[in-house]
Amino acid sequence: MQVPRIRSLVCYAGLALSLGFHSVSYAVGSLSTPLYQAQNTDLTGRNFEGANLSLADFTHSKLSGASFKNANLDYTNLSLADLSHTDLTNTSLRLALIEFTNLSSAKGLSVDQLKEACITEIEPEAAAQLGFDLMSYQPPSGCLLWEHVPRG
Repeated sequence: MQVPRIRSLVCYAGLALSLGFHSVSYAVGSLSTPLYQAQNTDLTGRNFEGANLSLADFTHSKLSGASFKNANLDYTNLSLADLSHTDLTNTSLRLALIEFTNLSSAKGLSVDQLKEACITEIEPEAAAQLGFDLMSYQPPSGCLLWEHVPRG
């Protein structure tokens, strides 16, 4: 009589693995994500290396010379922010909002990073420096999340 019980436990465990654990781990990760608010803030030269700043809001912030090396800026609002001379080496910008963001002389920024971001407008000088063509850029489908967010 032990065999059917073990078999049903294995089936439930398999079902939980295929459906539940992924959803649970996603939900737990989403709930524990920090929300950093820094609108209109002067953070010039600050060190954010390795920080998880997903869902942060840096609208209108001065971040010139800051370091975001190895940081997570997924889903971050960077509209109208000054990121000139910042270190963005290995920084994740997945679905980050970049519009009228000063990226001039940003260190470690690549076209691949920008392709994952939601870009509506980028300075021509910064785009030329990186070889990024806004006209042929196809924003990720997830960029629709910014559609109803008040900004600027």
